[in-house]
Amino acid sequence: MAPPVRSLAYCIVSTTEIPQGLVGVGGGEVFSIASEGVACLCSPIEEGSSLLSSRVKEGALAAYKVIQDVFAENDVITFRFPTLFVDEEAIRAHLREKGNDYREGLARIAGHVQMEVFLPIADEKADRSSGTSYLKSVQKRGKAAKSGLDELLARCRPEARDAKSRHEKGGFRVYALVPRGCDMVFRRKLESQGDGAFRVSGPWPPMAFLPESDPDTA
Repeated sequence: MAPPVRSLAYCIVSTTEIPQGLVGVGGGEVFSIASEGVACLCSPIEEGSSLLSSRVKEGALAAYKVIQDVFAENDVITFRFPTLFVDEEAIRAHLREKGNDYREGLARIAGHVQMEVFLPIADEKADRSSGTSYLKSVQKRGKAAKSGLDELLARCRPEARDAKSRHEKGGFRVYALVPRGCDMVFRRKLESQGDGAFRVSGPWPPMAFLPESDPDTA
């Protein structure tokens, strides 16, 4: 017996922005299921496909390409890979449950992309006389570095409409909400005023600015 076919979900878009002719993970054609004023983009895939298990990295890269192709012209809310639905009715049920949240999310990020700035925090000069002293020293250096980055971001307005941040191992990651088409201006402003100590990446779908995201507000 052939393995069951599932629907692999990529992203949510508004029903007026459904791209055509996309090829999904494993070669299946991307299709849309619309309900509650939004649409879920999916493609068929066998439940036992190696692209969901032993070749999951390859599958994730293929899914990323689909999302990027959609994101190039549309606002999107992405799914984690691999998100599978049993059938089309399961997708419709999900949209009935989450449709209002998706509409609000798309409205919040409409016309914007996400740029990310990672600021490494070197700890070579941290006080290592005790564990407590070390943590306090690193935190102090981190706060000073974060303050400097906040000042740089302030100079990048109006391109940076909003910003959030979180502490990660080795530094801070800042998420900036930037109008679509202004990402290169934002990057040039930031890089021209900084000392090269940070790394700028993007544009990405602005998932950090949806209500369910968890970075600390900057």
